Amino acid sequence: MTYSIKFKDVTAAVSNISISGVTVKDITGIPEQALMLCPLIFPVPNFVTNLKTTIDTLGTAGSERITLEYDINYIYAHCAINANVGGLYSMYSGLVTNIIAVLVAMLINDNPRDGVTMRVGTVSNAGAVNDPAGNTYWGCAFSLHVTEFTEVP
Repeated sequence: MTYSIKFKDVTAAVSNISISGVTVKDITGIPEQALMLCPLIFPVPNFVTNLKTTIDTLGTAGSERITLEYDINYIYAHCAINANVGGLYSMYSGLVTNIIAVLVAMLINDNPRDGVTMRVGTVSNAGAVNDPAGNTYWGCAFSLHVTEFTEVP
């Protein structure tokens, strides 16, 4: 039996989620900076965390059933903090509305399939988040908890 870890399938499924007015990037599309791209969801460079394997059945040389769990981590960047000409909190209602839309889209996502489940893990407080270049945005960080089940041969 050959094991196939499905990080790329999972991230492709996330990037295909449709959220009105929000762009979702895959691991191949992490922006150097998010200016002019907001609102935007992108994987953080420390993408996979909390990796855990569980041997579920007896077996050797790949014949055992294994469950793999991990978190994949994203940033939601709503808008640059310094771009708020109408006041510091003028964009807060739109930020909260979009965070709710993101969470709903993630909660009802039926993909990926084939022995993989995905659910919302953690969501940070709405506030300042950074893109890889260090620019600061209104947004939040969130994780998706993924469980992959191998098939019994």
